[in-house]
Amino acid sequence: MNDKDAGAYEPPRLPLFLSEIGRAALEAGQLLLDSPRLVPPRDGASGVVLVIPGFTTDSKATVVLRSKLASAGYSVLKWNQGLNLGIRPQLFDGLVAEFDRFSAELSVRISVIGQSLGGIYARELAKVRAQQVSHVVTLGTPINDPDGSGSRVGGLYRLLNHEYGGEDSLPRGLDDWDIAAPPPVPTTVIYSKTDGICNWRTCIQLGNHAHVENLEISGSHLGMGLNGQVLLAISERLSRAG
Repeated sequence: MNDKDAGAYEPPRLPLFLSEIGRAALEAGQLLLDSPRLVPPRDGASGVVLVIPGFTTDSKATVVLRSKLASAGYSVLKWNQGLNLGIRPQLFDGLVAEFDRFSAELSVRISVIGQSLGGIYARELAKVRAQQVSHVVTLGTPINDPDGSGSRVGGLYRLLNHEYGGEDSLPRGLDDWDIAAPPPVPTTVIYSKTDGICNWRTCIQLGNHAHVENLEISGSHLGMGLNGQVLLAISERLSRAG
């Protein structure tokens, strides 16, 4: 796929969308029955991770992901900005300020995981704090869909953020963001071709970037933080992050 193809997307098929909650529940159940043995931080890796939730959710939505990483030996930090209702200047400013506090207190580089919309925040945070971020992981993050045409929740996003953005849904004050451009740190882009919320093509990194890995998994959009395959992949990559 070429960069020029970005933007020409349709939402996932309706059956995939309608089955999202059920499939996420199955992934959570499978995780309880057969929890994978996650890879702990290796010698020399900081093992500190910040997790950012997706659209219309807060840190409660990432409890399983954070608890599994913590049980594997990672020091896990949570988003404390309340509900993630969109790309908003005050949310990003609060995130950057809190990240700076974490970084100063811990004196280590921090990995950042973002689920769905949270992945956009993770990537942009890494662009302005590249020296302090060791690795970025995005889970079903629509980085190639500025108008929301490839998302089943694009209309809801515009409804909740009409006062913050223009035709491209980006908020005033963040017009300099280039969401499709990768951050300048090692980045893992996790996507699923059975994603029922975002067209999977909007969730991959276009172009050739030696420090970016597109990683396909099998699962739902809502269940990515509950998916054993995803958790194992995250731990394998974060275990090497310095």
